[in-house]
Amino acid sequence: MDVLVHEYETTHDPATGQRMEKALWDYIEFNTAIQLVKNRSVSPRDPLGLGEPKFNDLTPTINHYWNAARGYFDATRHVVGGHRYKSSNLDVAVILAALHTRGDRTDGVVAVDDDRVLATAAALAEHHRRVFAINLRFRPDLPPAIGRYEEDQFMGGNPWFLCTLAMAELHFRVAVRIVRDGFVTITSRSIAFFAALPTAPLAGIGPGTVDKGDAQFAAILEGLLERGDGYLVRVRVHMGEGGRMDEQIDRWTGKMRSAIDLTWS
Repeated sequence: MDVLVHEYETTHDPATGQRMEKALWDYIEFNTAIQLVKNRSVSPRDPLGLGEPKFNDLTPTINHYWNAARGYFDATRHVVGGHRYKSSNLDVAVILAALHTRGDRTDGVVAVDDDRVLATAAALAEHHRRVFAINLRFRPDLPPAIGRYEEDQFMGGNPWFLCTLAMAELHFRVAVRIVRDGFVTITSRSIAFFAALPTAPLAGIGPGTVDKGDAQFAAILEGLLERGDGYLVRVRVHMGEGGRMDEQIDRWTGKMRSAIDLTWS
């Protein structure tokens, strides 16, 4: 994807723009991501809006997606038509949006350490550990394989390599963020995320701010890295010979299925 972006920014070739658009739609559920990225000017010469950004405050819009009763970001609102079986509205698209809009590296809007993003990640991990049998059949000590959403019916509804790797990236990015900031803030929303870290008993997780010089900070940092590594190991458990990764992991057998070599490519 980065190669396509560089090519388009250099040449502004419409064909490259179309390839980028297809790649984006293939890999990201934009029903959420579009709501979270900054608005950009779009024109026939710049169909993807990669020119000068028009910065608008989307905070009020984003806030509407927070479901306080459920304790996570809803993926969609005001749905008209389409599938109606997605009752939980709990979707890994929220995690992908936080990762790809890079709020932790730019303006801080929906950054990876936003307590609502972390709450959503914790809910996804809890739900998908329960929903997908392989998480209990194969290495239950590891973090769970993650799918798109628990009601997914495509190919029977399975975990995806990309979704599981996204959770690994989230933990690593949060670790980088807290080291850079020099502190970590735990709220009533994000406490479930931090309490799931393998070092949580050592860290004495509770709401509040932990500074870099505190022993708790080191335990939290270690836990983030260990949890991220755990997601990588989960992927290795189910990948093919030579590191091959297809699109999905069968929820019952743990074997790869669907688009061959999609993730590996």
